[in-house]
Amino acid sequence: MLTSYLRLAVLALIVFVASACEQRVQPFYNPANVPVPKELLATPLEDIGDAIKRAGDSQKWKMTDTGPGEIEGIFRIRTHQATVRIEYSTIVYSITYVSSINLLDDGTGIHRNYNKWVRNLESAINRNLKDLAISEARAPVSEHDQAMLDAWKRAENSTDPLVLQEFMDTYENSPFNVLAQKRLNELAQLRTGGIKKFDPTGLWQVTVTYKGGTGNSNWCGGNRKWNFTLDMVRGKISRTVYDSRSALNVTGENSQDYVYLHFDYPTGGGKWEWTERFTLDRDEKRLTLTSEGGAPSGCTGTLGVHMKKVDTVGSTSGAPASTSTYSSRYDPTGNWRVIVRYVRGADNLNNCPRNGRWEFVLTLPRGKFSKTQWDGDLPLYIEGENSDTFFDLNLNGPLYSGEFEWTDRFAIDSDEERFEAKADGACPGIMKLYMKKVDTVGSTSSAPASLPARSGFDPTGLWQVNATYTSSSGASSSCIQNVNWNFTLDFHRGNISRTVYSGRTPLYLNGGNNPDSVDLTINVPDGGTAWRWTERFVLDGPEKFFRATSPSGGGTYGQCHGVIGMRMTKID
Repeated sequence: MLTSYLRLAVLALIVFVASACEQRVQPFYNPANVPVPKELLATPLEDIGDAIKRAGDSQKWKMTDTGPGEIEGIFRIRTHQATVRIEYSTIVYSITYVSSINLLDDGTGIHRNYNKWVRNLESAINRNLKDLAISEARAPVSEHDQAMLDAWKRAENSTDPLVLQEFMDTYENSPFNVLAQKRLNELAQLRTGGIKKFDPTGLWQVTVTYKGGTGNSNWCGGNRKWNFTLDMVRGKISRTVYDSRSALNVTGENSQDYVYLHFDYPTGGGKWEWTERFTLDRDEKRLTLTSEGGAPSGCTGTLGVHMKKVDTVGSTSGAPASTSTYSSRYDPTGNWRVIVRYVRGADNLNNCPRNGRWEFVLTLPRGKFSKTQWDGDLPLYIEGENSDTFFDLNLNGPLYSGEFEWTDRFAIDSDEERFEAKADGACPGIMKLYMKKVDTVGSTSSAPASLPARSGFDPTGLWQVNATYTSSSGASSSCIQNVNWNFTLDFHRGNISRTVYSGRTPLYLNGGNNPDSVDLTINVPDGGTAWRWTERFVLDGPEKFFRATSPSGGGTYGQCHGVIGMRMTKID
């Protein structure tokens, strides 16, 4: 009996300690749009800034002006440091987390002391602004000042220079004129330089951390972390990255006038929303999304996003450094028969991935390309670029293998090539790549013959897609049965990569819409492998029906096979 009591006491102590440790890390506290007293509406912006800096000094923050209406605050204590950005006007102010040292920042939360320091800073700022309002003993807001405030609200985010200039001419002594002139300068740069005030085009090192909500069921996705390089090209952006088999979908657009990104982790929640307005206005950003629930039902969580712009491709877990100079003597553009073998390390643990083999046809168009192939439940990710000056190919796949690097310089200068890449992660292994150029798409064991020339019909635009999976007779009862996906597919120019879910079952679509060819492949790993179209894939009309079959090999135990019927209807 005594032993039982001791066990219970030890268990209670463990739970208590674990709870105490967990509470050390809390969600970031970023007070946004905190009101400034109305009595300070006509106060010079510099006076507001001085009051904020005095508040920071009183709380041991080092405050530095970084621009009109912007202050950087740094708090140091022993080996810990926190940096924030304070943006202010005569209407509101905001405190935003920038970076930290030794404060347990995991992308979704931070040590509770940081939140305490920010709350103390916020309180000191509020006191100073209130004292400033009292000391100036200003009368209630006049009709003129109220009209100026209303006019600024209309002009603040305008893209019309005439609106801003009219505001400055009408209210010559307005405290908002500094901000209005800054906005005019941004618009002038946009007109003359063809770029936004900050152009995000280029490579970004991205880390996304998922933390599940309290009370999530075992069916919900566990805590995850994705590290990858994101190429912010001009135009539409669509990318799927994996941590193990957990897919993170990244979509958005980088146009001349605006930029937007959205992240979605379907198995960890749905209806993902930014906790604050999305802006990509500097070369390092930290942002947060939350989910109120989704698929599977009842799952909630938080996605912490850290993005840092890099001039060149850094070391990432998902791409080897394998850029080669383009050979002027040989053009690799075209179709290639590819065989990739993965050989696991001799001393790998039992839970490391098994050996794998993928055989498929790879189309190398001009420009960027991306493709995912499956050997049962083992993925292989291929991405690269075929430009006028260089050719680049990256391979990544087996879980925990680490970063694959070519053992020799990667260069294609003949119709038949062999390469080898090694990875030294927790589950080390070797990738052996064989490539042979073919004039037409041959018959391979894991790729549909689906690389037709472009017809006279342009498929670019939105398509309503209905896909239905039906399990074949003889498949294991543990396999998925009838599954249906309904979604809208943006068939834009360039590479296409999309993952859609029906419950917890993913459907992967990869392909390309290029000037000379249209290609689309589909894959449902839970229901089969080696998916191929029963007829040649041709998208030559506004309504098409296709069928794909899987002989065998999918699911947890490799015993699942079935048929996918897919109807596509073009919509305006």
